[in-house]
Amino acid sequence: MNRFIFAACCLAFGFLNVLLFYRQSWGINLAIFEVPLLLLLIIFNKKALNTQAAKLAIIGCFCSMAAVVVAHTPFAIALHCCFFILMGGLALQPIKNPAYLFFGAIEKIGTLFTLPFKNYVPEKKAFKPTYVLRLSVVPLLVILLFVSLYALAVPRFGKWVTNFIAFFPNINFAQFWLIAAGTFLAAFVLYVSQQSYFANKDGLATDTLTRKRKKTLLPRWGMGLKKEHLSAIIMLVGLNVLIATINILDISTYWFSYSPQSYEDMKFLVHEGTYLLIVCILLSVTIALYFFRGNMNFYSKNRLLRQLVMVWLAQNALMVFSVAWRNYWYIADYNLAYKRIGVLIFLTATLFGIVSTIIKINRKKSMYYLLRVNSTFILLLLLPLAFVRWDAFIARYNLKHQNAYVHKNFLANMNDAALPELLAHKDFFDKPMRDEFESEYSYLHSFYADTDTVTFTQAIEIKADDFVEEFEKQHWLSFNLADYRAAQQLKQMGY
Repeated sequence: MNRFIFAACCLAFGFLNVLLFYRQSWGINLAIFEVPLLLLLIIFNKKALNTQAAKLAIIGCFCSMAAVVVAHTPFAIALHCCFFILMGGLALQPIKNPAYLFFGAIEKIGTLFTLPFKNYVPEKKAFKPTYVLRLSVVPLLVILLFVSLYALAVPRFGKWVTNFIAFFPNINFAQFWLIAAGTFLAAFVLYVSQQSYFANKDGLATDTLTRKRKKTLLPRWGMGLKKEHLSAIIMLVGLNVLIATINILDISTYWFSYSPQSYEDMKFLVHEGTYLLIVCILLSVTIALYFFRGNMNFYSKNRLLRQLVMVWLAQNALMVFSVAWRNYWYIADYNLAYKRIGVLIFLTATLFGIVSTIIKINRKKSMYYLLRVNSTFILLLLLPLAFVRWDAFIARYNLKHQNAYVHKNFLANMNDAALPELLAHKDFFDKPMRDEFESEYSYLHSFYADTDTVTFTQAIEIKADDFVEEFEKQHWLSFNLADYRAAQQLKQMGY
C-alpha cells in the first residue's frame, strides 16, 4: 500500500468513525468499522499473516467482535480491545509469539507519531509550510489530549475550557476527537512496520535451549554452578516439606467436609487466603524457572535437583486444586460472583502454566517457548468466555440455588441483561432494601437512597421500565443481541 492510499484510507476511517460512533454505544457499528479495516489488512499485508500467532490475532479479533455484539459484556469489550491491540503488532517480519505481537503493538504506537514527517526533509534556506504543519500535528494532538484530561480533573480549569469552547459554537470537538481516534486506529492496524525490535527478537528466538559457556574475569565472586546446585537442593528440600505440610492440612480440612464458623471466616479463607496461596504458587513457578534458567539444564549431576523441582511443581498443582476447592465451598454457601468465577479462570491458566513449566524443564525448552504457549493458551481460554452473558448467567444460577445465601442488592445492581431473570422471581425480591443493607452479608451496592420504603422488586421494575424506554430510542447502529433479547423478554412480561 503506497503512502497516498494509506493516508486516504486512514482519513476515511476517521470520518467513518464519526458516522458510526457519534452519540452511539458499541454494537453493530463496531463490525461495520472493523470488518473492512481487517479485510484491508489481510489484502495488503499477506506476508505479515503467515504465522499461527497472526492468524490467532485475526480470528480472535473477529470472534471477540462478534462477542461484543452478541453478549455486550465489559469482559467481551475488554478482550476485543486486547485482540485489536494484537492486530497492531503485526510487522513485515512474521511474529510467532502472541506476547511479542502485543509488545510490538506498543512499539508501533511510538512509530506512528513519527509518520507525519518521516522521510521528508525540506530544502535548505527555504520555508516549507507543509513541513511545519507535519511537525505540528503530533504536538497539537498531545496538547489537546492533556487539555481535555486537565479539564476533567480540575473543575475551575474545566470551566475555562467550556467558556472557550462556547466561542466556537459551530465546532463540535467530540466529532473532532472521533475523527482523530478513527484515523489513528486505522493507521495502527494498517501500517506494517518495516523494522521492529520485537519482530527481530522473535525471528532469532527458538523453543529449544542451547548451552552457552560463560567466561568471567572474576569467577571467585560468583556462586558457580556446583554451589548453586547444592544451594538449590537445600532450598527445595525445605520447600517441599513445607508445601507438603500445607497440602495435608488443606486436604484434611477442606476437601471432604468444611463447616465455617461464620461468614467472616469463609470470607477470609477465600479472599485473603486464596490470594496469598495464588501468590505462593506463582512465586514457586518463578523459583523453579530461576534454577533452570540457563546452563543448569545441561549440568550432568542435576538429576536430584530436577526431581525435587518436579515434586515441588506437582505439589503446587495440588495446591491449585485446594484453592479451587475452597472457592467451591464459598460458591456452595454464597453463590456466584464475578471474582469467584475469575478465580476459577485464573486457576485454570495457572495449572496450565505449571504443566508447561514441567515440560520446559524436562525437555530443555526456552523462556520464549513458555511465553508463547502460555499466551496462546490464555487467549484461547478467554475467547469462548466472551460469548457468555455473565450477569444473566450469575443471576440465573443464584436464583436457582436459593438454599445458599443470595445477595439481593448485588443481583439488583447487575446490568440490563439480567433484568428478565430477576423479574421472573418478583416474590423473592419483594422485600425492603433496608433489610439487606442491615444484614451482615450486605454487598453495599445501592442505586436508590430511600431504602426504608422501596423494595427490591420496585427498584428492579423502575430499572426495567427505564431500560425498555431507552432501548426503543436506540439507533440501529448501537444494536446488540444481549439488549435485544432482554428488551423482548421484558416486553413479553408487560414492561
